[in-house]
Amino acid sequence: KNVFKRKIILNYISRLLYLGTNIAAKEVIVMLKIILLHMLALAAPTCAFIKLDPRISSTSLMTTSTVTEISETTLPDWTSDFGRSKEKLIVGEWDDDEDSYDSTEYRRKGGWKGTDFMHSKNSAVRVLRYYADYKKDSVGTSLEGIVEFTPNAESHSGYCHGGSMCAVFDDAIGWCGFLANGSCAPWSGFTAQINTALAQPVPCGSILCIKARITKRDDRKVYIEAELTDPGNENLVHATGEGLFILKRTMPE
Repeated sequence: KNVFKRKIILNYISRLLYLGTNIAAKEVIVMLKIILLHMLALAAPTCAFIKLDPRISSTSLMTTSTVTEISETTLPDWTSDFGRSKEKLIVGEWDDDEDSYDSTEYRRKGGWKGTDFMHSKNSAVRVLRYYADYKKDSVGTSLEGIVEFTPNAESHSGYCHGGSMCAVFDDAIGWCGFLANGSCAPWSGFTAQINTALAQPVPCGSILCIKARITKRDDRKVYIEAELTDPGNENLVHATGEGLFILKRTMPE
């Protein structure tokens, strides 16, 4: 873990040396803050959040020595009232973020071969929890969740891979589709199409909000729109997306 942090520090130092005078002073300050942040993490392997330049970063950066246990992650203030008026989804095939529940046995008995790509404690980008709000006749039914982008999702210079953002939309649109008939019915359909527009890069360690909402339904076709934002940074929009979800003709038992 410390080796990984040293690599991040060296990466930023190398970038500063490479860019030289072609980088703005504010960018230098931000990068120096990130270097200091990871140096502090090496000295004290606990969780901390440092507010960086809001132009390019989330206000919630994680510097924990491990990214696999949510109990070691301090959530930002905006999550305290998150989903309070909505129904939290409790799904046996996921790892729960607040309890010691381990989904391994449930998944084994259900025929799964590994861990959940988006909800496991070891996921590079992990949906910590989902909340549902049901509306009559599907349209308006919505889903919102808290998403952790760990350093394992890194692509370039401290930012997460664009594919990690797209994966969040795939998951959120799918689970929003499962709500189409007035309750959460996992695997009652499948995501047929997703279009995403990436607006702002996501710094490693960010904790963001994903929201999805059913905008139209045509028989088994469910149309869903979604957005990935940072409520701690004036709801900065990192990405938007839309998808088509197809309900199965026969609902799963």
